Amino acid sequence: MAAITGKETLVGIKMATTYGTAVAVDKLIACDSFSQSRNVEKLMRSPLGLNKLFDTNITQGRATPSISGTTKIGFQNNVEYLIAQFFGKSTTPAEQTAGQLDYLTRLTFNTIAPILNAKYLTVAMKDTSTTTLEFPAVAIDTLTITIVPNNYISMDFNGLANDRELGSSTNTTTTMNALSAPTENEIVVRESDEFLINAQASGALATGTDRKVIEQAVITFTKPQESIPLIKGSNGNGEPTSTGNYTCTLTVTYNTLEDHTWFTAAEAGTEYKAGFVFEGTQIGTGDNQGFRLYFPRLQIVDDPEYTATTPGNNKHIVTYTAMQATANPTGMDDKNPYIEYTNGISTAYI
Repeated sequence: MAAITGKETLVGIKMATTYGTAVAVDKLIACDSFSQSRNVEKLMRSPLGLNKLFDTNITQGRATPSISGTTKIGFQNNVEYLIAQFFGKSTTPAEQTAGQLDYLTRLTFNTIAPILNAKYLTVAMKDTSTTTLEFPAVAIDTLTITIVPNNYISMDFNGLANDRELGSSTNTTTTMNALSAPTENEIVVRESDEFLINAQASGALATGTDRKVIEQAVITFTKPQESIPLIKGSNGNGEPTSTGNYTCTLTVTYNTLEDHTWFTAAEAGTEYKAGFVFEGTQIGTGDNQGFRLYFPRLQIVDDPEYTATTPGNNKHIVTYTAMQATANPTGMDDKNPYIEYTNGISTAYI
C-alpha cells in the first residue's frame, strides 16, 4: 500500500437499482474537491456515581455516512448521471436530426413511486494505491449550480449514503484503474448564452424579447431527506425518507438597478417563468450541444437587494423561489423545474 496524490485519486459512479447493494462503478467524474465521512455519533457512559476524572468508555453509535464535492457541469462528462439521480426521472433520448446522433434528454422530478429516490448511485473513491472507499447507495440531496460569465458552470453536491465500505470486493483499485476518463467538454458560460424570463401566464420564452442581462446566478436545489437507522439484520442505514417539500431558489445578480420592476413584483406577488440556455458546438450537421434549465413558476418572496456601496454601478440581487405550477406553462414540458441536455448519449440516464 502507498499513499497517492490528489491528482491520482479516482471518483467513480454508477446507477444502482437495489438499495444497499453496490454495483461496479463504470464512470469517472472529475472533481475540484471530494469529501466523505461516516459522521459517527459518540455514545458516552453515564458520568455520575463513579468518581472518575475522565470517561472510561466511549462507544460509536449511529453513523450517517455522506459525500460532498464540487465539480463542473459538461455537455457530456458523466456529471449528468449525478444530476439525474437527484431529479429521479429521465426521458428516453430522442435524436433531433436523423443520423446525426444529437440526442435530447429531459430530466424531471420523479412523481411515480418510489417518488423520493427512483434509483441510487454507487460511489467509489480510490484513496491509496491499493484501497478504495465505497458507498453502496447514495442519494443526492442538494445541488448548487453557480453560473458566471467566461467561467465553467460549477456545481456543489451533497449526498446521503447507506454505509461506507473499506474493503469492497466490487469496487477495487483494479476496477477503478480500468475506467477511462470522461469526455473533456465542460461548459464555459459565454456572453452569447441567455437568461430568459417573462410572466408565468405569458407565451413561450423568446430570445430577444424575454432576455435579461445578468452578471451571475446561483441555483440551489434541495430534496430534504434523512437516513433512518433500523434494526434489520444487516449493516447500513435504512432507505432515506422525506423530511419536507423540495425547494429551489434562483438568485440572480443584475449589475445595476434600472427600475423598480423587481421591488414592485415582490410586493405584488407577481409570478414568472424562466430559463437558462447554454450551447456548445454543433453535433455533426444537427443541433448544437445544449444544457438548459427551466423554471415553470417563480415568485419573488425575499425582498430584492440593492445597496449603494461604490461610486459606480451597484448590484441588484433578486432571489426567485420556485413553486409547482398548476399546469405546464406555454413552451415548457413540466410543472416543476427541469433540465434538458442535447448531446451524444442515446440511452436514458436513469
